Amino acid sequence: MILSQTTSYRNIVSLFSTMQTNKLHSTIKKQSLPERKISTYKPNIWKYDHLLTLTSEYSEEKYKVQAEKLKEEVSCTFSNSTISPLDLLELIDSIDKLGLSCYFEVETKEALEKILMSVKTSSSWKEENLYATALCFRLLREHGHHASQDMLKDFFDGKGKLKVSDVKTLLEVLEGSYLSMEGENVLDDTRLFITKNLKSLEYNLSNSLSFPLAWRVKWYDVRKHICARELECNNTNPMLLKLAKHNFNIIQATHQKDLKHVLRWRRNLSLVEDLSFTRDRIVESFFFAVGVAPEPQHGSMRKWLTKVIELVLIIDDVYDIYGSLAQVQQFTRAIKKWDPNEVEGLPECMQICFRSLHDTIEDISFEIQQQKGGLSALPYLKQVVSTK
Repeated sequence: MILSQTTSYRNIVSLFSTMQTNKLHSTIKKQSLPERKISTYKPNIWKYDHLLTLTSEYSEEKYKVQAEKLKEEVSCTFSNSTISPLDLLELIDSIDKLGLSCYFEVETKEALEKILMSVKTSSSWKEENLYATALCFRLLREHGHHASQDMLKDFFDGKGKLKVSDVKTLLEVLEGSYLSMEGENVLDDTRLFITKNLKSLEYNLSNSLSFPLAWRVKWYDVRKHICARELECNNTNPMLLKLAKHNFNIIQATHQKDLKHVLRWRRNLSLVEDLSFTRDRIVESFFFAVGVAPEPQHGSMRKWLTKVIELVLIIDDVYDIYGSLAQVQQFTRAIKKWDPNEVEGLPECMQICFRSLHDTIEDISFEIQQQKGGLSALPYLKQVVSTK
């Protein structure tokens, strides 16, 4: 999914609103404790000095040029007049799983629309290849097209039982069933039936049964799919595989650069020294942001989201572990008024926490304004942070 910059800061607003506002409400209701709680969080496992030294040759421009040439070659595959509907579906599926979908959005959209039209007007190829039908159903739904569950009616006999025994086809139907909507009992029943039968076969399906594609973060599966395709060289487009490797390395280099930025940001805030009782989870926060927006062009989104998540964790710990009832009430008033003067008299670590929140939100707003040509997000960010 490609996110606009406007969508990016809206996501940040939503995340902060949900997590932070709920904490303000719940904590104020607590009774003041005679002693502060003791933090029992596990220590950070990352060596920041090492992470800050990470480099990659794939940040060089020549690799981006090579990737662009490979994209053009792969794009030509879509226009090949001899490509069958199944080959086209498998090409789209490979592009998605190899982390390349954002580069072939137009080609994929046109191809799926063409296939969807074929599905509506003719059923010949569906009857000939149930695997293709199952794959088509899943891909159409994943890409936002309307695909009726009736597409799968040929999989059942007159008694309503699945007449498919091929494991590859069953897996595709199973994956597609996880994209069911409310009231689609056929897909729900199919999922239960296939799961039961595959378990009875003692087939090694730990991922498919417990973590279907619809539930997983695609980017973190890309490397696994690249390795799998390497073992199936005869069935993989060599240009597509080469592009996937190039793209993965280029994006990883971009992620390393973004990670170093947020590590330096956290150090400059002096959060480690002054808020030692809080969770130090900046790398984990960054991993979450990467899962939301892995594409190279969304570096700003990754940085903003990482910072907000980290601040939410820190403020959560200030409320849960450090602050007394009176102190968190004063801290809450400062957030509502968005006024640094309101934290005067609080412990130094709580003042640092508020200034970190205040300055970071202001900085994010300024960056959004620069990127959006004058649009200011600050009123919206302030409103959400200070909302009851």
